[in-house]
Amino acid sequence: MKGDHRSYARATSTSLLGLAAQVTLGLGLLIYAVVGRDNAAFSASLHVLVMSLVWVVLVVVFDQHRRERLEALEAESLDASAAREASVFGTSSDDLRVNAKRLAWMHRVLVPGASVLLALLLIGLGVWRYLDATRATTAKTGTDVATGTEVIPSQLDSFVGLPLRGWAIALGLGLAVVGFVFARYCSGMARQGVWGLLRSGAGAVVCVSLFGLAIALGQFAEILGADKISRWLLVGFPIASVVLGVEVLLNFMLNLYRPRKAGELPRPAMESWLLASVAAPDQIARSVGGAIQYQFGVDVSGSWAYARLRAWLPRLVVLGIAALWLMTAVTVVGPDERGVRVRLGERLGEVPPGLALEWPWPVGRIEKVQVTELQSIALATPRPPEKVKHVLWTNDHQVKDETKLLVRTAKSIGGTDDARSLIVVEVPMTFRVKQVAGAGGGDGFELGKYEGLAVPAARDNYIRAVAKREVLRFLTTLDEDQIMGARRTEAGAELKKRISAALDGINSGVEVVFVAIEGVHPPRGPEGSTALSYESIVSEQVRATAVKQYAELEATAQLIKAAGSVEAARAIVAEIDRLAELTAAKASEGEVNAQQARLDALITAAGGEAAQILARAQADRWTRVMAARGRAEAYAGRLEAFNANPGLYMYTAYLDTLTDVFRNTRLYIVQDQVEDLRMQMDLKDLGSTVDVFSSENK
Repeated sequence: MKGDHRSYARATSTSLLGLAAQVTLGLGLLIYAVVGRDNAAFSASLHVLVMSLVWVVLVVVFDQHRRERLEALEAESLDASAAREASVFGTSSDDLRVNAKRLAWMHRVLVPGASVLLALLLIGLGVWRYLDATRATTAKTGTDVATGTEVIPSQLDSFVGLPLRGWAIALGLGLAVVGFVFARYCSGMARQGVWGLLRSGAGAVVCVSLFGLAIALGQFAEILGADKISRWLLVGFPIASVVLGVEVLLNFMLNLYRPRKAGELPRPAMESWLLASVAAPDQIARSVGGAIQYQFGVDVSGSWAYARLRAWLPRLVVLGIAALWLMTAVTVVGPDERGVRVRLGERLGEVPPGLALEWPWPVGRIEKVQVTELQSIALATPRPPEKVKHVLWTNDHQVKDETKLLVRTAKSIGGTDDARSLIVVEVPMTFRVKQVAGAGGGDGFELGKYEGLAVPAARDNYIRAVAKREVLRFLTTLDEDQIMGARRTEAGAELKKRISAALDGINSGVEVVFVAIEGVHPPRGPEGSTALSYESIVSEQVRATAVKQYAELEATAQLIKAAGSVEAARAIVAEIDRLAELTAAKASEGEVNAQQARLDALITAAGGEAAQILARAQADRWTRVMAARGRAEAYAGRLEAFNANPGLYMYTAYLDTLTDVFRNTRLYIVQDQVEDLRMQMDLKDLGSTVDVFSSENK
């Protein structure tokens, strides 16, 4: 076909139609994805809208080709008249080829730049949607007593069926038909050299067909009881975006080194070979045959083998599809697995390990379940990630949302039955399919109950909800001191017992292996302020407990010191109180004396410091009494002596008095005739030292 402006005008209108169709289909898919809450369709709609950039580039480039062709006609007319009106100041037609220069710039800069931009958008979109589908999130569930927050598994693990299944099937089939028909139309036009760029547009619109077909097949599979297709579309569409983006980048780098003939337009990097092969599969054989003929001189497309292969190709495709379909009737159940035979949506029984046969899909299938594998779920706040090396009350645990429980305030800090406080708990649970004695004495599993509990996507959530209900019921009966300290160890066993009973009550077929309160702490609060306040209360409690224990220790020591033992001291105090009651009640003297005697006997038998003091007091009293009695008896004897001979008694008493007075006094007796009683005496002590040379010792 001649590349005139009319041909490029038709290509421009086709590109505009393709742009309108791509945007319309993409927006329709986006509206359905938002209304129907279909995350896979949301990823597909964004991919389709990003691929609209291909049509925008084609519209601009084809329109520029049209302008260049019109400019070329004007240049030819100018060159024809140039010979007749030659002048030194004449202008060459090449100087006026502005559109041709702009077209060359588009093929050299615009198209490669748009291809790189498209590749980056596709890769970024694919990575974003892939991470969003596989990353665990947190959401409000309304089941938590305090905040209602719970860690939700990834979309792959928590996948549930779509509410608008009919709309999904209708939209998917519509996109598949419209996209494939328009792609075939564009691919047919691209066989003409001047419209070769439309292969990029055919690849862009065939994406719509493939995505729509995948969505419809996924919904058909869900109707037949299998959700694997729809589940894996959540990551399949993002992976497809990344693959196409990488292919565009590779095409861009290969175009930098691919040789071209003079005047040949470069192949745009946004033209995907993968998508073009779907839009026009017959072109693959022609391209391969042309390459072989060019390199080796062998006309493959004209050979007998090629003709027979082309004639038998539809049958071979059908035969391959039939073989793949028949392979769905064969399932291998591993040694740690058990299978469930499902036929027309009805569970018929369990399948032991080994090779198993069933009617092909979608009539029947065998669902495999890991029965010996331990599964773990968090019934409250999840564990901190491994990068958190030190888990303290005040540091950040790297957990986005924590499950907070409203429990009674501890009695030790003045709490009452009406006082409440918030705590954060970590309660992991490990479970597996319950094992029972099978037929013939072998091991069996309650797989039927486990499979009938809920659909696979919602089974873990159902088990978590039942177990979490028991956790909340039990922990709210305790106060914070019991959960953090005294009853924390035994709470795990109690929780395991309660959760096992609850799961057995719903015939879940689940065996609880382990439940424990792994971590308990107050909410951290902004910058750890709440935890710091709680730590100050706990430190004051510890200090008060220490003071109380020291006082009790001191009191015990004093009681032991006083009475020999705490029990004896308490018995003595009780007898003292009894004596005080008798005295206050003005009991008889006999009762008071008897009680006093019992008290004295009890104190004496205790043998403590009180008994020693009492014994010393009794000894001192006896000494004083006997001394006073002795003085009284001596007085009576002296009185008798006085009455017998008063003069002699008085003289004897006088002499005794002088003896007592002068007992420690030096006495000199002199005659009373001595007139001067002054005496000179040498009081030197000669007995202490001896001087043999002294004249006084001679």
